[in-house]
Amino acid sequence: MIYFITQHDRYVKIGYTRLDPYGRLKALQGSNPEELKLYCVIEGDRKKEQELHERFRDLLVRGEWYYMTDKIRSYLNILKRNKNITAMSLECLRSQIIILDDLRRVI
Repeated sequence: MIYFITQHDRYVKIGYTRLDPYGRLKALQGSNPEELKLYCVIEGDRKKEQELHERFRDLLVRGEWYYMTDKIRSYLNILKRNKNITAMSLECLRSQIIILDDLRRVI
């Protein structure tokens, strides 16, 4: 999954995770004094992540952090219209992750 994590709608981190974007959010939040939010999640692998980094390289701040501009918002809106953004809501995704975490503890 490719995640977009925002910091006050000014910056966005475009990253990849195999399973848990909320785990990634939690890890990033631990080293960031500003509140971070999971903006959205789309289907994708590391190759797709690299394509997005290249696509938005003119907005690069540092690492995988970019300025959150209309260019990125427009891209995400196009995905929403084409239904490429993960169909499940972020709350549903969070519930699925909690269930998986509970199962891991039992096993």
